[in-house]
Amino acid sequence: MAIFSNLGIQLIFDYPQFIIGLVLIPIFVFIYLFGMFYKNKRTIDFPNFEALRRTGLTEVHSRNTFYLYMFMVIILCLVLSLAGTRISFNSNSGDYSYVLAVDNSDSMRAKDLEPDRLSVSKIAAKNFISNLPMGVKVGVITFSGDVKIVSSLDNYKLGHLGKIDSIDFSDVAGTNIRDAVLLGGELLKKEKAKSIIIISDGQINLGNLSETIEYAQDNSLVINTIAIGTVSGGDTGYGFISKTDELTLKSLAFNTNGRFFSVTNTREMNISFDEMLSNSAGRIEINISYYLLMLTIILITLYWVLYNFRFRNFP
Repeated sequence: MAIFSNLGIQLIFDYPQFIIGLVLIPIFVFIYLFGMFYKNKRTIDFPNFEALRRTGLTEVHSRNTFYLYMFMVIILCLVLSLAGTRISFNSNSGDYSYVLAVDNSDSMRAKDLEPDRLSVSKIAAKNFISNLPMGVKVGVITFSGDVKIVSSLDNYKLGHLGKIDSIDFSDVAGTNIRDAVLLGGELLKKEKAKSIIIISDGQINLGNLSETIEYAQDNSLVINTIAIGTVSGGDTGYGFISKTDELTLKSLAFNTNGRFFSVTNTREMNISFDEMLSNSAGRIEINISYYLLMLTIILITLYWVLYNFRFRNFP
């Protein structure tokens, strides 16, 4: 269903059967007008305006009009939320949907980047998501000896940023890039253009590299890799020096049509992310059902507060 099509804006409903709920709006307007008809009859009985003002009828009328408008907005928001409303419009959008795979193994404790490799990775990941064009989908996972979903694939930036802050070092030893690619591929399964961004020191010690590359090729996954850390390495605080293994990450990128970046400071990390984004004109589609539902709850709460205190005077 297209609305404001001349402006390139469309409203799309996943559950259009709920749109019938909009008939409640004219029903309430009719009830309001019907009620005002009887209020006008009372006005005839009190032709003195000063008397009307003293009885409060003029204030009640203006307040009731406000409540009517507010109730109409509540119904509209609720119905559109239940209908699964999505808004579609033309804007600049990235070609790809992304999964950020952040290495949180013990080797990322190395302090050749201040304060440590994982902290720098988290800062840069947040900057990357913040700078994504509107409507681009992104998900975040972590990997060490196991892999975990930090946030699922969607275009809600604020949700991702908060969850990236919660990433900490894993209790499971190892660096399993293979399973990270498999999980990232699963999250991106329904997307047309798919890219996994691996942020790691490249010290893969679990999984088979050739199998990982073959899976990515078979599923049209573009793997961009960022080698974080220095070749000379850094102290992890566990009695060993962690050195960056660039060869593994280069192999992953070059064999999947991705790009490889080597990062030794935060500035280089941000530049790497910027170069990955390929912007093009596209059609953006955003699900606004959640936002409409939250607005409905807020308005209902406000309506209840105002209605219950409408005859009270606050100091």
